[in-house]
Amino acid sequence: MQAVFAYFSGASYRRVAEIFGGEFGKDAVRYWWNRVSQLFDHVGGPHAVVVADETNIQVGVKSRGMSHKLWAALDAKTLKIVSLWFSRHAYMLDCRDFLFDIKHRSRPEQPILIHDKGPWYAIEARNVGLQNHEVRGGVRSLIEMWNRHLKHRMSGFWRTFPHNARPEQAARWLKSYAAVWNLTRGW
Repeated sequence: MQAVFAYFSGASYRRVAEIFGGEFGKDAVRYWWNRVSQLFDHVGGPHAVVVADETNIQVGVKSRGMSHKLWAALDAKTLKIVSLWFSRHAYMLDCRDFLFDIKHRSRPEQPILIHDKGPWYAIEARNVGLQNHEVRGGVRSLIEMWNRHLKHRMSGFWRTFPHNARPEQAARWLKSYAAVWNLTRGW
């Protein structure tokens, strides 16, 4: 697990293998990182206040790559990531799926959703049955902080996934990142 934490902190797969004296190779570190993504599937509630936002994630070379939306929700009290949703566009149905995931992961109680002015949040939160508030600044800065932290970590590979990466691979990397983020937040 120390190798996974070293990678999370910013070292490359190759550098992590070197730090541990060649006990294992860079492919082992990549394998372990990908396996950690399964931990994120078991994130659960209750979550009283959840802050949500979406950000662009490049998959492929910036000039020819496709931009995807990463929908992220963070528990305002624990700073743990509650839900991630990776989609090609910012459609209402993508937002609805994301909010259903938040609702499902926050049982037994229903959280209050804090969001920005994205028009899809208020409409879809009503459809899903989540109480919601549009907020500028304040508690919303928590999810913005997480987005900056994520993009800072991704700056090691120029904030874009390689040209041959599939969206599923990018989503798995992001889930691993969120799982390790949650592990470092304590209880």
